[in-house]
Amino acid sequence: MAQPVTSSSMQRPGLVTFAGVLMCIFGAFEIIAAIYAFTGAVWLTSETGVWGHRLWLWGIVDVVIALVGFYAAYDIFQGGQVGRVLGLTIASISMIRWFFYLPYMTQAPLIGIVMLILDLIVIYSLAVHGEFFRGQGSWGG
Repeated sequence: MAQPVTSSSMQRPGLVTFAGVLMCIFGAFEIIAAIYAFTGAVWLTSETGVWGHRLWLWGIVDVVIALVGFYAAYDIFQGGQVGRVLGLTIASISMIRWFFYLPYMTQAPLIGIVMLILDLIVIYSLAVHGEFFRGQGSWGG
């Protein structure tokens, strides 16, 4: 009978490492977005005013997403299934979020397009290399 492939018996694929690094970068972007929101800086506007009008709330959401993203990156590097699921979830949410930002980004829509492409790469790399991740995350078990 064949032995199941575990993360301890194989090297981490390059795309999985790339996805972990991108999750760290996404976390850093979210921290920067939170700082912008807390300081009241306006980078996303429309004709009717600031999108959302509650920037401090978006700042809290950005901090939470950043912390979860940093944990997901750590767990992806460890080969944990929890990190994979969190990475897929955060990249999917980020992709939806940046897609909805595109009409409001009159100054630099290229940033939104680049973020969509990077999110797609993270989703692809974590979905394709599922054999690398073991059934338990770094939460133990």
